[in-house]
Amino acid sequence: MSGLASAKGCSLRHRGDSGQPNPSAMLPSAPSWKDIALKYKGQKDAEECLATIVLEGSGSDPEKQPWRGKVSQVGMRPNKSGIDRKQARQLVR
Repeated sequence: MSGLASAKGCSLRHRGDSGQPNPSAMLPSAPSWKDIALKYKGQKDAEECLATIVLEGSGSDPEKQPWRGKVSQVGMRPNKSGIDRKQARQLVR
């Protein structure tokens, strides 16, 4: 986890690794960075797509909410006031 992710509060919701699912455990708040990386791996526009989600949030677009039912916080809130595009790209790398 980067210092920027900690400083910007990303680590409050996201974890590095999803770990082993426990049927009796509560859902995590948000997908792990590993799960996000696996979902977007090999996609040509992944960095730009994810940077836009970091800045603008995921809204109600089901395409931007692939973790529905797997995490408790389905939508990501916009972060434009605390993160610029350069930082968003750094975070998603």
